[in-house]
Amino acid sequence: MKPVKKQRKPGGGRKKSKPEYHATKNLMEQMERAVDLYPNGDEVSNIDIVYVCRKYSGTLKCQESEVEDIRFFEIDEMPELIFPPNQLAIEEYINEFKGRK
Repeated sequence: MKPVKKQRKPGGGRKKSKPEYHATKNLMEQMERAVDLYPNGDEVSNIDIVYVCRKYSGTLKCQESEVEDIRFFEIDEMPELIFPPNQLAIEEYINEFKGRK
């Protein structure tokens, strides 16, 4: 059975040898959570940056070795399998966005 994959926004990881890793690792240990593990065994800490796209032209392209699917979705139609930290950032934006209407 193939594992369920979560959707996440464009981004990347940093090798754990960076100083930020130690702070992240300490925080993760305090929260009793594991550091993200990639299928190839890499351990990373993530720095997430969220962008809002109002207009787009062209074709979306993904790095096929790490990404299975890439697409846009309407602000009120967030996919169910979205990566939890990304979902939180998007929900925070939606709450702020709805407050401006």
